[in-house]
Amino acid sequence: MEDGGSSLFAPDFLTPSQFADLRRAGNDPIKNLMFAVLEQALRDVIGVGKISVRRRKYKSTASQRERAAMKQSGRASALRRDAQRWVFGDGDGPFSFRTCCETLEIDGERLRERIRERRARRRDHDAYAIHNHSSQC
Repeated sequence: MEDGGSSLFAPDFLTPSQFADLRRAGNDPIKNLMFAVLEQALRDVIGVGKISVRRRKYKSTASQRERAAMKQSGRASALRRDAQRWVFGDGDGPFSFRTCCETLEIDGERLRERIRERRARRRDHDAYAIHNHSSQC
């Protein structure tokens, strides 16, 4: 779950033993599945995808590459919106954010707060980069 910064599962709201227990996976398939669902949702919300080891085919023309990038960006945006609805929603089903956090003994409200902080930092960074780039032109 790293993206150059600190992990959302950082021990400021999980004890080191809780973090180790989560990563150890154990013999409980339901908890393993809940952890995987939670981890993927966090990746989608933050915009950190898994690093792919397969070789990608590059489009031959600039317009094909641009269309492919826009298509990928659209998919990422849709995943981000779905994940945000799940994380910040009030669902109480068997695989809701709240249920996953309670089962995994994670402070869900603190995790939501960390997500908000990280998103705010990313927006500030992006705004600075855009402003800095436009002032150089």
